[in-house]
Amino acid sequence: MGFRYRKRIQILPFVYLNLSARGASLSFGRRGAHYTVSSTGKRTASVGLPGTGMSYTRTSKASSRGAWAFWIVATLAALAILAWIWWQARQPPAAG
Repeated sequence: MGFRYRKRIQILPFVYLNLSARGASLSFGRRGAHYTVSSTGKRTASVGLPGTGMSYTRTSKASSRGAWAFWIVATLAALAILAWIWWQARQPPAAG
């Protein structure tokens, strides 16, 4: 028996950062249809019929182009989060 680690963090609506012991990935979409890009460049598209147990998944091999796409999107998401935190810190406190 081995230990596993998985954490899913919502960045934006329908955009998730997935963390595991093996690496990170970004997922776009929702239950029933989503697209995932891993930090190694592996891309996976999945479509399913909720409630039926039927689904179709297509996975591409890892590529440097896919890895670059992952890191660019991850960097932009991190910058957006930091900008939002900075913006919230500059807002005056609400009068109550």
